[in-house]
Amino acid sequence: MFTSLIIWYIVVEHRAGVVVFLWLFIFIEYYFFLKYRQFLPAIMIVIVTQVLIIGYELQVLTLGEAVSERTGQPYYPYVTTSFPHRVGCLLFLEYISWGHIGSPVLQAGVWLPSSGLSSQSP
Repeated sequence: MFTSLIIWYIVVEHRAGVVVFLWLFIFIEYYFFLKYRQFLPAIMIVIVTQVLIIGYELQVLTLGEAVSERTGQPYYPYVTTSFPHRVGCLLFLEYISWGHIGSPVLQAGVWLPSSGLSSQSP
């Protein structure tokens, strides 16, 4: 979420610079994706959120606000209106991704014996 702000404003909203910095940040995030597998859900949420935010802003910048709103989804400026809602959604997804709700198959990287996948057949 915050990295998308950096990507968007470090190049002063120029399309080519935004695409290059988006690629650079995703490249760096995939290093953590490969190096620290225990944080896989959180890293994927960061990457997907970045692509969605930057992609929608580039769509509005390229096509215009009127064309972007034709699908029925209103346009909210990223920084002013929708930022608190997006932070709330991101924090909720981070809460889920860290396993606070739990998974019946995989918990803390260990197969649970009660899942049936690791049990021995007679």
